[in-house]
Amino acid sequence: MKGRKFAILVSGAPAPGMNAAVLSAAERASSLGAEAIGIMDGFSGLMKGEFNAVPLSGFGLHKAHLTGGCIIGSSKANPASSAEALRNTADVLAANDVDFMLVIGGDDSASALSRLADYAKRMGYAKLCTSFIPKTIDNDLPLPMGTKTLGFETARSAGAKIAETLINDAASDGCWFIATTMGMKTGHIAMGIGKAAEAAVTLVPEAFSKDSKNVISQAAEIIAGSILKRLFCGYSYGVAVVAEGLLHLCEDRIGISAERDSYGNIRLAQFDIAGMLKSEVIKKLRRMKIEIPILCKSIGYEIRGADPCPFDVEYGRNLGYAAAEYLSDGGEGGMIYIENGKTASVQISSLIDPESGRIKMRYLNPESLSFKTAVKYMTMLDKSDFADEFRICRLARMAKMTPAEFRKEFEFSESFSLL
Repeated sequence: MKGRKFAILVSGAPAPGMNAAVLSAAERASSLGAEAIGIMDGFSGLMKGEFNAVPLSGFGLHKAHLTGGCIIGSSKANPASSAEALRNTADVLAANDVDFMLVIGGDDSASALSRLADYAKRMGYAKLCTSFIPKTIDNDLPLPMGTKTLGFETARSAGAKIAETLINDAASDGCWFIATTMGMKTGHIAMGIGKAAEAAVTLVPEAFSKDSKNVISQAAEIIAGSILKRLFCGYSYGVAVVAEGLLHLCEDRIGISAERDSYGNIRLAQFDIAGMLKSEVIKKLRRMKIEIPILCKSIGYEIRGADPCPFDVEYGRNLGYAAAEYLSDGGEGGMIYIENGKTASVQISSLIDPESGRIKMRYLNPESLSFKTAVKYMTMLDKSDFADEFRICRLARMAKMTPAEFRKEFEFSESFSLL
């Protein structure tokens, strides 16, 4: 690496631990004799033919690895959004003699980097070698089972603390909260938060049929059933944690006029998922003559911008070091992760879905011990409730219904039950 240029770029949404990875990679590259630079604000400048970079060799930011956000900025700009953007990005990197480029990002960023690297090689920029650090609170990149993405642990911890305060507030006021979490199409962060905070119920897209046409109504039914069952057990309060990814199950209906980002993803923040669920839950409770205040809370931006926990600080530093070593040893096009305490990598190109042209996603596994344990300790109407005639009569009486009416009202819950 001696005398060569090593560029670091952060792409996509914030995730705790990014700064640790940036600085660690820069320090290791510098120690190997490279000129370490940081590309400012992701791909946004490169796509316009601009090279906005800062020196990172001996950057010396005191304790910057312990802070949230990103010291070199980031963006969701997509260098593969057009032929012109790809050409400008490749040209400006070549013109500024960039030999190695480390990108820290999520699934969209990995897809974009793969296309950029392929384009650069086709255009004859053979010297550009790339590596990638998987960073996202969504934990949805296809790494080996149990391997976390950078930022997930901090986000889960910070989110669980928020959920715990909601439970305390709900217990004091005798109300319910519907807390929606980020996570794109998967439920990793929602399940992690709900399980850690002991939420009454956590709803994730992996628990529903991909062909579901009424997921909001179905989710509302489960929450209403949870409220009723908690009342049956003597508790007039609770928190339901809901993954925003539920909306992706009805993407064919909401996606026509929905606002999208540069990668074509629907901006789920534009939809009031909690509000939709609240409206449906209230309708169901009123049919049961139950009046309980329901409040809404979104958990997302505050957890992805949180200062990293010790795990993500250490993990970021390990990944940054490993990524620089990987490129120094002649590696190219690999996504870096840590397995059994050692550096491991997988070719990004091997993770591309040939149909969509995008990185494959890692979903929660409903058959895993972690998933089953989480569901076991939720408070939902389950098969045992419907199988016990005495219990059904008591629940129906609370709901001001006959047992037959109760079964009809919670028909989906009986078939949905994972317990």
